[in-house]
Amino acid sequence: MLLPTSPSGFVAAAATVAAVLLMSCAAAGPGVAATPVHRVRRSGSSDADGWAAATARAAAIVAQMTQEEKVRVMSGAGWGAGSCVGGTFAVDRLGVRSLCLQDGPTGIRAADGASAFSASLNAAATFDKDLMLERGKAIGDEFYGKGADYMLGPDLNIARDPLAGRNWEGQGADPYLTAISAGLQVRGVQSKSVVATAKHLVANEQETWRQYSSSEVDDKTLREVYLRPFQYAVQREGLGAIMNSYNLLNGTYAGQNARLLTDIVKNEWGYQGMIMSDWGAIWNGTAAAEAGLDMLMPGASWNTVSSRAWGIGLLELVQNGTIPESRITDAATRALASIFSVGLDSG
Repeated sequence: MLLPTSPSGFVAAAATVAAVLLMSCAAAGPGVAATPVHRVRRSGSSDADGWAAATARAAAIVAQMTQEEKVRVMSGAGWGAGSCVGGTFAVDRLGVRSLCLQDGPTGIRAADGASAFSASLNAAATFDKDLMLERGKAIGDEFYGKGADYMLGPDLNIARDPLAGRNWEGQGADPYLTAISAGLQVRGVQSKSVVATAKHLVANEQETWRQYSSSEVDDKTLREVYLRPFQYAVQREGLGAIMNSYNLLNGTYAGQNARLLTDIVKNEWGYQGMIMSDWGAIWNGTAAAEAGLDMLMPGASWNTVSSRAWGIGLLELVQNGTIPESRITDAATRALASIFSVGLDSG
């Protein structure tokens, strides 16, 4: 085999190899299961008008909920409580089912007959926007076919450390390339009635001590490098969900950081989707709810009282006035709006 000798030759070779990998992997499995009967696909849209309709529809349902029912929509039911890596509590009275959240960025995890797609890093390396979009659509088809509501991906972190163990999940070290590549995956996945979840917000650039390290980043660098791909996915691709990171950002855990979650993402960017925690990334559930977290994962059984799970614990905080009801109303509305925006039903 002759190796390319020029930069353009390397780009062309990488594109050819990655294209073959993407297409061959997508055809590898025996096929996904038939569409589950409990999920109804409607026409959805992640543009401004689509979000307005989705939010209005969600708000009408949440307006009928009790405080407990709102908290049920926000709370994980425990790791392994169902067939998905994460699931919420159902609200049977209003026909709201448990929502299914499943890994991951290269295809649906822990499922029979599913494809193993090539790494996101390979897709980004092709610089082929059509291929990036088609890859997203193919992944979305399999998630939908297996009954998942949320794909826990794509990864939008910047590969600042070449030794970071999950760089292959991301798109590389360039914020612009990351924005385009991940944004097209978001578009493709959500076109198949599956909510894409951009992760990990933000500056999650190492695996070593990721739950205890603090990423110290000045505001200009934070916005121009680390947040830029997330902002693009929100404002250009109608992103439905965001997952916070394990690490601290400038001394405050990302999932408990009000400036990040509420001031920047929700208020400055006008984000209408929901923000969930990574699995076990929350140390103080009260601080997380106050900061703007909308869904805590993986959670625990409903009656478990823990600083790291919601359920009845969050309900008690609302009842005693620590957390205003408006906060859980907003969170429950965002959760339902995210699935409505891509054309899914809640029942």
